[in-house]
Amino acid sequence: MAEYQSIITINPQIRSGKPTIRGMRISVYDILEMLVNKMSFTDIIEDFPELTEEDILAALSYAADAQLDFENLIEQVTLTNEPIFISGNNNQTAVLISETMWEEIQERMDTMIADQRIDEIKSGKSEIYSLEEVMQKLDLDNPV
Repeated sequence: MAEYQSIITINPQIRSGKPTIRGMRISVYDILEMLVNKMSFTDIIEDFPELTEEDILAALSYAADAQLDFENLIEQVTLTNEPIFISGNNNQTAVLISETMWEEIQERMDTMIADQRIDEIKSGKSEIYSLEEVMQKLDLDNPV
């Protein structure tokens, strides 16, 4: 793969911190989008003479490494069942969790909702209705 460390730059003041080519306003994503739209290296360089073939290869290399890094994060979360916090631009954070952890969270939420519903019924804040009563209240003729 092409060496991209000296070509791809990230500056919060340029394109909101997206990876760009040598500090210009041309992002890695822009180059990938041009390639997806079937522009050749020559076409891209003709439209953006400040770019070189090395710049385009650096964008491809950076994207390939980013994809590999993401796959490695997914594997790490799956193996350890520990969340990973990912910080992005503008102080935004995302959490990557495994499917097992997501199912555990859903189970806990379901339990909390059920417990809350039981407490509401016990305290008289809520009532229990039969299916027939619910259908009647909703004015439904036939159950689904």
